[in-house]
Amino acid sequence: MGRRKKRKLNPDGPGSYKKWLVGDEVMCTRESDGKLGSGEILAIHLDCHDDIPRFTFCCDMIGSYQLAKFSSIVEQPSLKQKKKRNKARIKTMAQK
Repeated sequence: MGRRKKRKLNPDGPGSYKKWLVGDEVMCTRESDGKLGSGEILAIHLDCHDDIPRFTFCCDMIGSYQLAKFSSIVEQPSLKQKKKRNKARIKTMAQK
């Protein structure tokens, strides 16, 4: 049986916001539970109901799609945050 073509995600929204681009790797605070998250930006949402720009990213730490504000991005993550991310990534990969 033949292999299917991989479909690429083409977001309808803008491709960038200030210095952040779709595809950038970020570490931020997740909107859903307020905890640390890390992953690749998949879509940018500028037309939110409260006029605060947000983005969707695939969180490597819990393995799901998450929403976060641009103001919650951690510019210079500490060593403790990096260790927490690496530990969560290993745990998430082991479950698959």
